[in-house]
Amino acid sequence: MNKFFSTKQVASILTLKPDYVAKAIWQGRVKPPAKSPSGNYLWTIKDIECAAWALHCYDRFTKWHKGGKDE
Repeated sequence: MNKFFSTKQVASILTLKPDYVAKAIWQGRVKPPAKSPSGNYLWTIKDIECAAWALHCYDRFTKWHKGGKDE
């Protein structure tokens, strides 16, 4: 079963503000993840990794991922 993360959790993982992550999606710099029936983004590890590359903070993602933290 996949674990899903909220945009707020993703922003915390990448040490960014949630608005910055959302704006990157709106601007087309980050591919939007799937949405829940209520319209919230459902981020997977792969989605977070892709966003980290696009937002130039892959080092923060790898640090978090190696630590195995679940936000």
